[in-house]
Amino acid sequence: MSRAGVIEQSRRARMATGETSGPIHPITTRRSGHYYLFYVKHHGGDRDAARWLPTLTRNEEFAVFDTADFHDLSDDVGYLYGVRKGLEGEVLELGTWGQQVAEFPFARLNAPWHGYPLYPLKEAGPKNRPGEKHRPSKEVFLKMEAAGLITVQQRKRLRKGNHA
Repeated sequence: MSRAGVIEQSRRARMATGETSGPIHPITTRRSGHYYLFYVKHHGGDRDAARWLPTLTRNEEFAVFDTADFHDLSDDVGYLYGVRKGLEGEVLELGTWGQQVAEFPFARLNAPWHGYPLYPLKEAGPKNRPGEKHRPSKEVFLKMEAAGLITVQQRKRLRKGNHA
C-alpha cells in the first residue's frame, strides 16, 4: 500500500474511533517496510498514558522502532520491543517515568505502527502499572542480547525489573 493509502486508512480509523493520532514518519522500517505513527497520546496528549521523553526526537523514537523491527525483537503475539543505547553502551531512558524498554503493539495489516515507553516501572510510574505485568518475555530480552543491544548484565537487571 502506498504512503498516501496508509495515511488515508489511518485517518479513517481515527475518525471511526474518535481518537486523535499524529504525524507518520516519512520513511518505513528497513526490514519490513512498516510505517510509524507518532501517537499524540504518548507525546503529552494524555497525562495518564505512558509518554516519550520530550527531549527524544522523532528520528530517535523511530530509530528505536526500526531497530526493533530490524532485529525482530518480537514476542509470541507479534509485539515488538526496543531499547535506546548511549555512546558508552548504557541503556538510556525513553519515557517520562524512567522506562528503558519501549513496546510497539502489533498493528493491523497495512496500518502504521505506534509505540510507547513500557518497562521497567518502579517508583515513578502510576500505581496501576508496577511490577512484572508489563514486562516483556524472557525471549525478547534474549533476542536483544543476541543482537548486541544489551549485555548479559543489562538483560538480567531488566528481567528482574531493575534499570539496566
